[in-house]
Amino acid sequence: MKNKTIAIDSGIILDSNRVKQQWLLINLGLKLDLWQVNKTECEPLIGSETYERMRQEVFSREGILSHPVMDGVKEFFYRFRENEFYMLTVKTPKFIPYIISWLHQNIKSFSIIPKVFTAYDTTKARICEQEGIDIIIDDDIRHLREIPDSVKRIFLKLQQPNKNLEGITQFGSWNEVAEYLDQPK
Repeated sequence: MKNKTIAIDSGIILDSNRVKQQWLLINLGLKLDLWQVNKTECEPLIGSETYERMRQEVFSREGILSHPVMDGVKEFFYRFRENEFYMLTVKTPKFIPYIISWLHQNIKSFSIIPKVFTAYDTTKARICEQEGIDIIIDDDIRHLREIPDSVKRIFLKLQQPNKNLEGITQFGSWNEVAEYLDQPK
Protein backbone atom coordinates (compact mmCIF):
# COMPACT_ATOMS: atom_id res chain seq x y z
CA MET A 1 0.00 0.00 0.00
CA LYS A 2 1.38 3.39 -1.05
CA ASN A 3 0.34 7.01 -1.32
CA LYS A 4 -2.48 6.90 1.21
CA THR A 5 -3.20 9.41 3.94
CA ILE A 6 -3.47 7.64 7.29
CA ALA A 7 -4.78 9.33 10.45
CA ILE A 8 -3.96 7.65 13.75
CA ASP A 9 -5.28 8.52 17.20
CA SER A 10 -2.52 9.72 19.52
CA GLY A 11 -3.43 7.20 22.23
CA ILE A 12 -2.41 4.25 20.07
CA ILE A 13 0.96 5.70 19.07
CA LEU A 14 1.80 6.73 22.60
CA ASP A 15 0.79 3.78 24.75
CA SER A 16 -1.70 5.92 26.66
CA ASN A 17 -4.02 3.09 27.59
CA ARG A 18 -1.25 1.26 29.45
CA VAL A 19 -0.37 4.47 31.31
CA LYS A 20 -4.04 5.07 32.23
CA GLN A 21 -4.35 1.44 33.30
CA GLN A 22 -1.38 1.89 35.67
CA TRP A 23 -2.77 5.19 37.01
CA LEU A 24 -6.11 3.55 37.81
CA LEU A 25 -4.40 0.70 39.65
CA ILE A 26 -2.06 2.94 41.65
CA ASN A 27 -4.53 5.72 42.46
CA LEU A 28 -7.83 3.85 42.76
CA GLY A 29 -6.82 0.23 43.23
CA LEU A 30 -8.90 -0.49 40.12
CA LYS A 31 -7.68 -3.17 37.73
CA LEU A 32 -9.18 -2.69 34.27
CA ASP A 33 -8.32 -4.30 30.95
CA LEU A 34 -6.64 -2.06 28.39
CA TRP A 35 -9.81 -1.83 26.32
CA GLN A 36 -11.71 -0.40 29.30
CA VAL A 37 -9.60 2.70 29.96
CA ASN A 38 -10.67 5.03 27.14
CA LYS A 39 -13.18 7.77 27.93
CA THR A 40 -16.18 5.91 26.50
CA GLU A 41 -15.64 2.83 28.68
CA CYS A 42 -13.89 4.28 31.74
CA GLU A 43 -15.66 7.52 32.59
CA PRO A 44 -18.96 5.78 33.47
CA LEU A 45 -17.01 3.48 35.83
CA ILE A 46 -15.02 6.12 37.73
CA GLY A 47 -17.02 9.32 37.20
CA SER A 48 -16.30 12.47 35.23
CA GLU A 49 -14.33 14.23 37.96
CA THR A 50 -11.97 11.30 38.56
CA TYR A 51 -11.56 10.68 34.83
CA GLU A 52 -10.63 14.35 34.36
CA ARG A 53 -8.08 14.12 37.22
CA MET A 54 -6.52 11.06 35.59
CA ARG A 55 -6.50 12.76 32.18
CA GLN A 56 -4.76 15.85 33.61
CA GLU A 57 -2.02 13.75 35.21
CA VAL A 58 -1.52 11.22 32.40
CA PHE A 59 -1.50 13.95 29.75
CA SER A 60 0.55 16.56 31.58
CA ARG A 61 3.83 17.50 29.90
CA GLU A 62 5.77 15.12 32.14
CA GLY A 63 3.14 12.42 31.72
CA ILE A 64 3.15 12.55 27.93
CA LEU A 65 6.93 12.62 27.67
CA SER A 66 7.14 9.47 29.80
CA HIS A 67 4.63 7.43 27.74
CA PRO A 68 6.10 4.33 26.13
CA VAL A 69 5.70 3.71 22.41
CA MET A 70 2.84 1.32 21.67
CA ASP A 71 4.13 -2.12 20.64
CA GLY A 72 4.39 -2.44 16.87
CA VAL A 73 3.84 1.20 15.96
CA LYS A 74 7.43 1.95 14.86
CA GLU A 75 7.40 -1.11 12.63
CA PHE A 76 4.03 0.02 11.23
CA PHE A 77 5.38 3.48 10.38
CA TYR A 78 8.44 1.97 8.73
CA ARG A 79 6.45 -0.59 6.75
CA PHE A 80 4.09 2.08 5.41
CA ARG A 81 6.64 4.89 5.14
CA GLU A 82 5.53 5.70 1.56
CA ASN A 83 2.25 7.03 2.93
CA GLU A 84 1.44 10.29 4.67
CA PHE A 85 0.68 10.08 8.39
CA TYR A 86 -1.40 12.36 10.58
CA MET A 87 -1.81 12.07 14.30
CA LEU A 88 -5.38 12.95 15.15
CA THR A 89 -6.31 13.63 18.76
CA VAL A 90 -9.18 15.17 20.71
CA LYS A 91 -6.81 16.56 23.32
CA THR A 92 -6.85 20.30 23.94
CA PRO A 93 -4.41 22.39 21.88
CA LYS A 94 -2.19 22.91 24.96
CA PHE A 95 -1.15 19.23 24.75
CA ILE A 96 -0.02 19.38 21.11
CA PRO A 97 3.53 20.72 21.80
CA TYR A 98 4.05 17.89 24.33
CA ILE A 99 2.89 15.31 21.80
CA ILE A 100 5.18 16.77 19.12
CA SER A 101 8.12 16.64 21.57
CA TRP A 102 7.26 13.01 22.32
CA LEU A 103 7.16 12.21 18.59
CA HIS A 104 10.59 13.74 18.04
CA GLN A 105 11.98 11.71 20.96
CA ASN A 106 10.39 8.40 20.02
CA ILE A 107 9.63 8.18 16.29
CA LYS A 108 12.55 10.20 14.87
CA SER A 109 14.56 7.17 13.79
CA PHE A 110 12.22 6.59 10.87
CA SER A 111 11.97 10.24 9.81
CA ILE A 112 8.19 9.85 9.86
CA ILE A 113 6.79 12.53 12.09
CA PRO A 114 3.09 12.73 11.44
CA LYS A 115 1.27 16.01 11.22
CA VAL A 116 -0.65 16.56 14.43
CA PHE A 117 -4.26 17.76 14.43
CA THR A 118 -6.63 18.23 17.32
CA ALA A 119 -10.35 17.70 16.99
CA TYR A 120 -10.88 19.35 20.36
CA ASP A 121 -13.15 22.06 18.94
CA THR A 122 -14.35 20.15 15.88
CA THR A 123 -14.71 16.46 14.99
CA LYS A 124 -12.38 13.82 13.67
CA ALA A 125 -14.87 13.37 10.81
CA ARG A 126 -14.47 17.01 9.78
CA ILE A 127 -10.66 16.80 9.87
CA CYS A 128 -10.78 13.57 7.81
CA GLU A 129 -12.90 15.37 5.23
CA GLN A 130 -10.77 18.55 5.17
CA GLU A 131 -7.46 16.67 4.94
CA GLY A 132 -8.57 13.94 2.53
CA ILE A 133 -7.88 11.08 4.94
CA ASP A 134 -8.06 7.61 3.35
CA ILE A 135 -7.69 5.51 6.52
CA ILE A 136 -8.30 6.28 10.19
CA ILE A 137 -7.12 4.09 13.06
CA ASP A 138 -8.56 4.75 16.52
CA ASP A 139 -9.18 2.92 19.78
CA ASP A 140 -12.41 4.72 20.70
CA ILE A 141 -15.41 3.55 18.71
CA ARG A 142 -17.36 6.78 19.21
CA HIS A 143 -14.90 8.62 16.93
CA LEU A 144 -14.99 5.95 14.23
CA ARG A 145 -18.78 5.90 14.11
CA GLU A 146 -18.87 9.55 13.02
CA ILE A 147 -16.44 8.98 10.12
CA PRO A 148 -18.07 8.52 6.69
CA ASP A 149 -17.91 5.12 4.98
CA SER A 150 -15.65 6.62 2.28
CA VAL A 151 -12.81 6.47 4.83
CA LYS A 152 -11.50 3.02 5.80
CA ARG A 153 -12.16 2.84 9.56
CA ILE A 154 -9.98 0.61 11.73
CA PHE A 155 -10.70 -0.05 15.39
CA LEU A 156 -7.43 -1.03 17.13
CA LYS A 157 -8.34 -2.35 20.52
CA LEU A 158 -6.13 -4.58 22.61
CA GLN A 159 -7.93 -7.25 24.61
CA GLN A 160 -11.37 -6.04 23.47
CA PRO A 161 -14.01 -8.66 22.79
CA ASN A 162 -15.15 -8.45 19.17
CA LYS A 163 -18.22 -6.36 18.55
CA ASN A 164 -20.53 -5.92 15.58
CA LEU A 165 -19.08 -2.69 14.28
CA GLU A 166 -21.03 -2.14 11.02
CA GLY A 167 -18.39 -1.18 8.46
CA ILE A 168 -15.57 -0.72 10.95
CA THR A 169 -12.80 -3.31 10.94
CA GLN A 170 -11.42 -4.39 14.34
CA PHE A 171 -7.90 -5.60 15.17
CA GLY A 172 -5.95 -6.33 18.33
CA SER A 173 -2.40 -5.34 17.27
CA TRP A 174 -0.46 -3.12 14.90
CA ASN A 175 0.81 -6.21 13.12
CA GLU A 176 -2.76 -7.34 12.37
CA VAL A 177 -3.56 -3.87 10.99
CA ALA A 178 -0.44 -3.99 8.79
CA GLU A 179 -1.33 -7.43 7.43
CA TYR A 180 -4.83 -6.23 6.61
CA LEU A 181 -3.62 -3.08 4.83
CA ASP A 182 -1.09 -5.08 2.82
CA GLN A 183 -3.75 -7.38 1.37
CA PRO A 184 -4.41 -6.81 -2.32
CA LYS A 185 -7.72 -5.03 -2.85
